[in-house]
Amino acid sequence: MTAGSEPGPGAVCRYRSTHAGQDPGPLATSPCMSINTTIMNTVTGQAIQKMKFERMPKPWASFNLETGELVTAERIDVGKPAPGKFIAPVDVWVTLKPKD
Repeated sequence: MTAGSEPGPGAVCRYRSTHAGQDPGPLATSPCMSINTTIMNTVTGQAIQKMKFERMPKPWASFNLETGELVTAERIDVGKPAPGKFIAPVDVWVTLKPKD
């Protein structure tokens, strides 16, 4: 899957279980959990779009917006979850190239 793709029903993610001092063992599977993010414009401070990632994006990650523009994440902000909630808001800040 790529950035912005959504796992289908029944999709599983593969991971290697690691415990201190133990052999990692074979790959295990679990239901996929995507990271819901808001893509923010660093110049205007306004939201550009919503996007889902399979894993937490890195500050140097490159991806395409819905417009097809290739952008690179500059900053990732993880907020505090709302009271009684588990999911924290994640903002990915990008700079758009000026239109010629």
